[in-house]
Amino acid sequence: MDTNQYKDLFISEGKEILSYLNTGLVSLEKKPDDTECLNEIFRQAHTLKGMAASMGYEEITKLTHEMESILDLLRRGKLKADKETVDLLFESFDALEALVGNIAAAGHSDKVGRKEEKDVSVLVCKLQKIRPDHPKKKEDAREERRTNLRLEDSDRLEIVRAAKEGAVTYRVVVSLKKDCPLREARALIVVKMLEETGKVIRSQFLYKQLEGGKFGRHFGLFLTTKESIDLIRERAQTIRDIDSIVFKPLEVDEVMLSERTEKGLKEAPKQEVPMVRVALDKLDGLMNLVGELVINKIRLTNIGQSLENNSLNESLTRTGRLTDELQLKVMDVRLVPMDYIFNRFPRMVRDLAAEENKEIDLIIEGAGIGLDRTILEEINDPLIHILRNSVNHGIEDPAIRKKIGKQTTGKIKLTAKRERNFIIIEVSDDGQGMDPEEIKSLAVRKGIIQELEAQKISDEEAFMLITSPGFSTSKTVTQTSGRGVGMNSVKATVESFGGTLNIESGINVGSKFTLKLPLSMAIIQALLVRVETETYAIPLVNITETIKIKKEIIKTMEHHEVAPYRDTVLPLIRLNEKFGFTAENREQKIEDRIPVVVVEVGHRRAGMLVDKLLGQQEVVIKTLKGAIKNMPGIAGATILGDGKVAMIVDVASIV
Repeated sequence: MDTNQYKDLFISEGKEILSYLNTGLVSLEKKPDDTECLNEIFRQAHTLKGMAASMGYEEITKLTHEMESILDLLRRGKLKADKETVDLLFESFDALEALVGNIAAAGHSDKVGRKEEKDVSVLVCKLQKIRPDHPKKKEDAREERRTNLRLEDSDRLEIVRAAKEGAVTYRVVVSLKKDCPLREARALIVVKMLEETGKVIRSQFLYKQLEGGKFGRHFGLFLTTKESIDLIRERAQTIRDIDSIVFKPLEVDEVMLSERTEKGLKEAPKQEVPMVRVALDKLDGLMNLVGELVINKIRLTNIGQSLENNSLNESLTRTGRLTDELQLKVMDVRLVPMDYIFNRFPRMVRDLAAEENKEIDLIIEGAGIGLDRTILEEINDPLIHILRNSVNHGIEDPAIRKKIGKQTTGKIKLTAKRERNFIIIEVSDDGQGMDPEEIKSLAVRKGIIQELEAQKISDEEAFMLITSPGFSTSKTVTQTSGRGVGMNSVKATVESFGGTLNIESGINVGSKFTLKLPLSMAIIQALLVRVETETYAIPLVNITETIKIKKEIIKTMEHHEVAPYRDTVLPLIRLNEKFGFTAENREQKIEDRIPVVVVEVGHRRAGMLVDKLLGQQEVVIKTLKGAIKNMPGIAGATILGDGKVAMIVDVASIV
């Protein structure tokens, strides 16, 4: 079989599974008794093993098989999720990530990917050493035969239904003592006790066993329950003459209906919505086509209005609605849940906290919120840097926290929420916070601002100084901090998408970093303006309002033009000068009042002087290439309804 066509799918799904395994194990480390979490970790590891085995990746198959044995012992209570076990599982996950990375790096030169270039035998030996027992397949098979456990077709359907409702099905094997009198009666007592904790699924053969006493001293059944298995086991141990009772969780894929069974059932289980994986470049191509459709819709609408044909305009209106709906659907398809990157952070924070000898809980909310895949990938590094700062500089050492009356375990909260066409991501901690005066003083010493300017700025503006190039509070350079480029890179990345970064902090209260990002960058709402002979588009996400001012109120302050604005002073930016229009090619202005577009980026506000406001319009962003790729003050271009090209203003870089 040529598995080359499935290789990309294996790599993609493998990375997602490993991301969940890391997140799940972090949660299990905090709550070792979380059976649901443990069961999900087991299922994910089992899925990865099956995928690797089908592709011929022997090292991954070997390692995941041993991991399954450990996880099964944890589920059965035969092994504790102590530090040694958890660390070894994390080490195994790291090895699996390296193996999947090697497969990805090999490309398609290795058709079936058998050369994973990593020996896992040492890890396998470590996993085997912590096992208190070594279950044998022959003994399991013999046990199953002697207890006559088998599933009827109706039983299978019931187990599948129960799993969808969050219940777990166990294969239960009960052994009575050799000298137990009235074995049938004692067995019925056990069955009655189990019925009080859940649903006992009994095959016809079990009825015959109980009625005829043909089971010797061993019998088996299936129990579907939502109760804690430890509590059930404790209740069972109070019953006299029971030698042992074993609960073995049953995987849903073990009982899924075969084709033969499905035909014989009156009621089939509900079908889940099928999922398909689509390459990102195909979605980009589809989005480009929708963008071209939007451009032509605008152009046709303009033509229809000029012709004043009612029938044509009605048809164009319906076409416009369909185009808008198609656009929303395609944009929705491109949205990826935030947990695509959020799942990577619990393990990272755990490891960083261990290095710093700190106790930290990472709380994640809103991981199901969707964001455009392109933005999501780019925002990963900024979030990593902010989280690293929270661990390294924000959360105090446990001894210090205890001394000032805080809980020794610090908390970092990562939250995502949607507000209209924006995604708000907040990273907050309950650490030591930042001192605005200390930041100002350090910024003056590093030459970032002048001392006179430092005396005038607010605390909010002082906090934003940490995003300046070269600013760092670290006294030494480490692998994670100290070079003064991190927060500057965070700010630049956020603003490159037309987003904003806001910082709040309080001494001994903690800090909060808020990232406001557009939902998508492919198609945006913009205000079209005329500057000299050219048309420009200013993204609405950055616009506060539009006003008109008289020429006489424009003053000069410290070599900059300003104008009075709502009890404050508004810095002014002349776009004709910013974009290089010379006096020779400027048109004569006869208007007494000048249109001003008030824009805002973070805490900074400015007024852009334009010649004319042309109205709001939906525009498709086209990336600039070649010699004009890095044009100052320009974020891209768009094609207008009349076929002309308009440049999109990069508000963040100008302000």
